[in-house]
Amino acid sequence: MFNRAINYKNLLLVVSSALVLYALYQLYLIATSSECIVNGDRAGCYLLVVWSPGEVLREGIRQGIPYFVAMAVILFGMWSKQAKRMYWCLQSVVWLVGLTLWFQASYHLDPFPVDTWTWLALTALCSLVLFAMYRPLTHALSSLFGVQAHAA
Repeated sequence: MFNRAINYKNLLLVVSSALVLYALYQLYLIATSSECIVNGDRAGCYLLVVWSPGEVLREGIRQGIPYFVAMAVILFGMWSKQAKRMYWCLQSVVWLVGLTLWFQASYHLDPFPVDTWTWLALTALCSLVLFAMYRPLTHALSSLFGVQAHAA
């Protein structure tokens, strides 16, 4: 009755979805975090309602939540079994990780990091290298995973 094995495509989709849900849960925890305030004789923990969506995203980036999204994107690309989609997932992972490192390397996030432009330059350089290697990468991905070279 239970002799059927789990298909690896379904496993990739489940793990990818779980990583995205974990990232959303972490953003929810940031958005609903409370702060303990000691004010003379009164002390208490209050729900922070002053978080704007930008502040929540900045705090999420600071805590490294895009790394989980990047892992989910890579797994989704592998799940799709299309070389073009795998390539574009790889390209988006390069930008996700690069921009996260760029924001984490700077302590001033108003509105962009001001200290370290090297992470942005390194990300753009890696992206350009991936663009230059589009054909060899899609061919290598199609032969490595045994997938379609180009989606119909």
